[in-house]
Amino acid sequence: MAISGITTTANNGVERITNKQTITGIGTADGETLVLDGGTSTLETGTSTGTVTITNCQVKLDSDTPTGNDAAGAINYGGRTITTTTMAFRDSLILCGPFTGRHNIQVTELTRTKVIEADNTGEMFVYTGTDAIIDDVLFRGINVWEVFAPPSILFNVIVDAVDYAYLNWEGGRLDFFSFVVSNIGIAHAWHGTGNTGNNFVYQWNPDVSWDPELMYLTDTNNRVYIGYTATWRFADRDTGSSVEDALLIFNDDRTGSSSELGRFTTNSSGILTGTYDSQNNSSGGNIERPTLFIQTLEVESVDEGSPGAFTFPVSVIGGDQGNRQANYDIDTITPEIEIRSYLHESPTGFAVGDSFTPTEEIGAIASDLSVTRFQDFLLPPDAGITVNKTTADAYSGLADLEQLFDRTKAEWRDNDGFPLPMKNGVILDFGATNLVLDGNAGSTFAFAGNTITVDTSTSSIPPISLVGTTESISSGEDDEITIAFPGGIADDDFAIIIVGHAQSDENAWNTPTDWAIPTGLTEVQTGGSPASIPGISVFTKVLSSDSGSVTITNVGTNISGIVAQMRVYRNVDTSVPIDVNSTTASNATGDPNPPSITSVNDGSMIIAIGFQDDGDQADPTVPAGYGNLVSTATLDGAGTGE
Repeated sequence: MAISGITTTANNGVERITNKQTITGIGTADGETLVLDGGTSTLETGTSTGTVTITNCQVKLDSDTPTGNDAAGAINYGGRTITTTTMAFRDSLILCGPFTGRHNIQVTELTRTKVIEADNTGEMFVYTGTDAIIDDVLFRGINVWEVFAPPSILFNVIVDAVDYAYLNWEGGRLDFFSFVVSNIGIAHAWHGTGNTGNNFVYQWNPDVSWDPELMYLTDTNNRVYIGYTATWRFADRDTGSSVEDALLIFNDDRTGSSSELGRFTTNSSGILTGTYDSQNNSSGGNIERPTLFIQTLEVESVDEGSPGAFTFPVSVIGGDQGNRQANYDIDTITPEIEIRSYLHESPTGFAVGDSFTPTEEIGAIASDLSVTRFQDFLLPPDAGITVNKTTADAYSGLADLEQLFDRTKAEWRDNDGFPLPMKNGVILDFGATNLVLDGNAGSTFAFAGNTITVDTSTSSIPPISLVGTTESISSGEDDEITIAFPGGIADDDFAIIIVGHAQSDENAWNTPTDWAIPTGLTEVQTGGSPASIPGISVFTKVLSSDSGSVTITNVGTNISGIVAQMRVYRNVDTSVPIDVNSTTASNATGDPNPPSITSVNDGSMIIAIGFQDDGDQADPTVPAGYGNLVSTATLDGAGTGE
């Protein structure tokens, strides 16, 4: 225990201050019980110099201590506007009163300290000034704590058994961290008209006890903002190692519509770096910024008497504040966070347009905003990636689908609006994006609008190609027809069987086992009685260990003039081999005329099928833009082409 630079009188282990103690040099007390006793007893600094540090002490203000304000208060640092002096309390208790009238103290630091007014009489006003340190503090039973000017630290404050949780009368912008309230008589915030009403508070990581619906706002310029901090380290889900070069894009709709605020990339430690200062919504140097500040609510004053979601009745406000109030609205802010990493899958909930609204602190920060605990943001690795991004960016040609996936994933990482590619085995999925294979594109890889273009002159991405065709004919009456597979087929090839007949009692063919009828292609007929009308049916299949032949049977009798073709294609998307419903048309006379059709994806192949009965056989004319015509006939004609 020790006292230095402060004159006291010892009395039964208590050090009493009974007169004005103005410290212009250095005054300290450690491990003592100090009592301010009497109408002239003050502990203060000079108005320009003086440093007082009270550590591990109990400080008691008796009921007869001075009642003046600023430099006349029982404890003060020369006046609220002074910035060159210090009045600091660390690991201490300040016990006040009980009082019968207003008393005031002014301090520049409260660290791990409690300020308690005896009997909760509510007569003590506590002022903290410019660059004050308010760290791990309890205020209980006092009238109000006025934050006169922005502190340098305002962290982990508990306010209990008071009418107002705090007062920002003219302090401008204040940033609270981890604010807790209990037993509040009137309001969880009181904002004043000083500083032309431009008094804001940012409540970061507030306790659930703090209620934004209990604000007392006295000017239409008053604002309160609520948000939470996220302190992430980005790591690989499987290995736990840090992820470098992940991209985080931060958006919200505080201006009325969603817009980008800033973006960050992770460094070799998996920590965000960038130029955007999310706490102050401003730009700065490209530095490590481990904590993201995410706003979720704004409390906005409106004109007195104007419609507002919340208001305090005048009747509950006493004294000279009785006519000062403003209604206010609470506006929800919707944050959006997009995360893109070349080596990893897109994390669920963090794609374009996904909202992310935290309700508690993520990770942990200290009072100086340094990191005390990172929370790992785990990214699932993408098993489809075969090389690092530097290699993928340098591809001068694309040798196979794996390289196409590498390149598109790299483009997705770097370019806003680029589709996220998905890879499942040998299948690539670009969603609604078109893929064009162009031998004259002039660029190995390009993306514009909704289309990816790959130059096939420098790449080996195979287009859809015809493996082969076979045909079968039955000119007499029969109830089935058998057709062989063409040579050279392989698994995942796509086969189409076209069966046509001149007439049948039923005009219907049974679907072969494991084959399917394309959507929109039920049997096409021309009209008339079943015995006299021709018909055509189409069946498809993705091949798997197929060989030999396929037999197709008819459900009717009196079948004549049967023709069949099989066409097998390679490099078809086996997950969605047909990307649009087929279209059909029929006429009683004239040449076959397939209707129009529009594919969903560029690079698709369109197959036109025609069947003719009771006409003279002649080679059909190949429509403009089509090729690979195959014509099969009994006595009449049928043909297909693409």
